[in-house]
Amino acid sequence: MKTSLFWMLALLLAVLPACKSPQEALESGNYSLAFRKALDRLERGKGSRQDELTLGRALEKMEEQEGAQRQALYQSRSPQDWERGVQMNEALQEKMIAGAAFLPSGTTARLGR
Repeated sequence: MKTSLFWMLALLLAVLPACKSPQEALESGNYSLAFRKALDRLERGKGSRQDELTLGRALEKMEEQEGAQRQALYQSRSPQDWERGVQMNEALQEKMIAGAAFLPSGTTARLGR
């Protein structure tokens, strides 16, 4: 009985973070999760205007965070670092393309698209 109770609590603790709303994920600084959750809601037709705004804000925050990292990688003397910077940029562009239909007007322009 104690063992099954332990596993039920462990499962509950594992599932609770996944229950965050896109807005909660954004506010907690988990921009990638906020983006994925907002995009999922919007693609399923269950999204709101708030999800659209969260999607755009999450992209902006990811760009801010990754921008400095990419710049450092591009300034490195290592071709592997350059490749990693390019991969980071391509991943962000893929997210922008995936969310473009749902982004508020002007968001892609601010992101340099």
